[in-house]
Amino acid sequence: MSAFDSARCQAEAAFAANFHVRHPAVFARQRERLVLVKGTPASRLFEKAVLLSKTGVGATGRPLKVISKPMREVFGDFSGKVSFQRSPPRWVPTEYVGAAERFIRSLV
Repeated sequence: MSAFDSARCQAEAAFAANFHVRHPAVFARQRERLVLVKGTPASRLFEKAVLLSKTGVGATGRPLKVISKPMREVFGDFSGKVSFQRSPPRWVPTEYVGAAERFIRSLV
């Protein structure tokens, strides 16, 4: 078994319902930078959904989903990388971690 097949089997065992794991071509392209986080038995679904984005305009003038102003107050502006479309994971700056944690906890 190749290293790729072994990694995919391990990911399938823990994340069988995940889109990136269910689609071999996607997994192959993204596995080196894919971050999968497994919950605990105490994990649960959020009770409410919150819109994080708004429609902005990209460099080419086309519509682009970007983090909304209210959510920038919670998560920061990700060093100016505000686009949510086809974007890598964003790390919450240290100074916003408390606000982000309170926001996330308010959803359960």
